[in-house]
Amino acid sequence: MDSQQAKNLARLFRKAGAVRVMINEREVWSLWPAEEASQAILDQIQADGQPGLSLRTRRINASDPLSAWREPSPEPVGQGLNLAPAWMGLPAGPDTLVIEALTAFGGGDHPSTRLNLELICQIRQDDLPSAAWLADVGCGTGVLALALALKTGRRVLAVDPDPAAGRALARNQKLNPLAAPKVYFVRATHAILAGPLALAAANLPEPILRNAAQHLSTRIAPGGWLIASGFRQEAQEDLSAYLYSQGFELKSSQQAEGWSGLALRRAID
Repeated sequence: MDSQQAKNLARLFRKAGAVRVMINEREVWSLWPAEEASQAILDQIQADGQPGLSLRTRRINASDPLSAWREPSPEPVGQGLNLAPAWMGLPAGPDTLVIEALTAFGGGDHPSTRLNLELICQIRQDDLPSAAWLADVGCGTGVLALALALKTGRRVLAVDPDPAAGRALARNQKLNPLAAPKVYFVRATHAILAGPLALAAANLPEPILRNAAQHLSTRIAPGGWLIASGFRQEAQEDLSAYLYSQGFELKSSQQAEGWSGLALRRAID
């Protein structure tokens, strides 16, 4: 569109209820409340608009959406690791992951995912056994798998029985070319993992996590790590005791917004 068309569209957005509107050359950027009514208004503007008008929408999950929209920057999620949603348009890098969540999977903003990422970042390279493989159990969009690959440089199996997870991971591999070559998707449950694994990350509900831990206890190498999250804080004590019975020793824990994360190490025989 030309500059006058951009001004007219910006004026229309303001009248229709946009929180903020900005013209960037021939593009118009606007911020709207996350409500069904907002999408309905945009759909109508698209239907009534001039030929060639293309409206694209992305959901912003941020504590301060206006600041994030105005001055996008990646958010630290652990020592030496930052996370940016794809809508920000920022490039991935040696310390930054870019994640496209869409609607079916997490984008790394849930407290349980953040706890897992933070605990992953606490593991030093020389604390990992020599086993070449790591795993992301129930990978979803592949946030944990890509983080593991970026932080360790080792190969990562991203395991999930949902075929949509494979498609989501493939999108995020394209956005993260440094980590992508080390990540391999397998459409399966944790039972496919043969080991030995230097580390397994699992952001799973407690019942599924308990079931997976039984298998992982014999697949994680002695001295290897299990980074577990996805359960509520009140379940931590019982779950820690159960994981201890499976041969894992609790090394550290984190809590956020009622959720817990655990870093456990398999006993060295």
